[in-house]
Amino acid sequence: LPRPCQVAFSSDESVLVASTEHNGSIHAFQLDAQHILQSEPTLTISTGGSRLRALAPNPAPDLAQLFAVVTDRGDCCIADLKAGALVLRDGTPELVKNATVVSWSNRGKQLVVGRNDGTAVQIKPDGSPVTTIPRPSSLPDNAHISGISWLENECFFIAYTPTTYDTD
Repeated sequence: LPRPCQVAFSSDESVLVASTEHNGSIHAFQLDAQHILQSEPTLTISTGGSRLRALAPNPAPDLAQLFAVVTDRGDCCIADLKAGALVLRDGTPELVKNATVVSWSNRGKQLVVGRNDGTAVQIKPDGSPVTTIPRPSSLPDNAHISGISWLENECFFIAYTPTTYDTD
């Protein structure tokens, strides 16, 4: 692929998923029985022209077909490689708006999505909300979540970054 920007293997290591800087479509490359990567994508899923900011494979081998993505428009979506499409909730693929980063739970049953307002949302893969994690009261107003990792039940590592910088 020309100018790949996101690349990840599925948790069962049977598929390599990549996205390009050009149009952001999700390209899935199947590994054959000899573990040779096919030169042409087996599947391409459109992201509507949005480039990907994040690509996160589901860590559970029995759910290896699911990949969480965050687009440059701030939409968090789930790509289902078996269905060959983005998972729809209420007719749209956007499960969370204003997303900046995403992380799966260790068992791949839920996701936590960082947002540009400093909050995080815990959801199920179908998009149904579980809880909202508020922004810390000591956090400056101009900060967003730039990194998030789900460590264990109700324990997250969250990195905040100023959205704007004082040039002085």
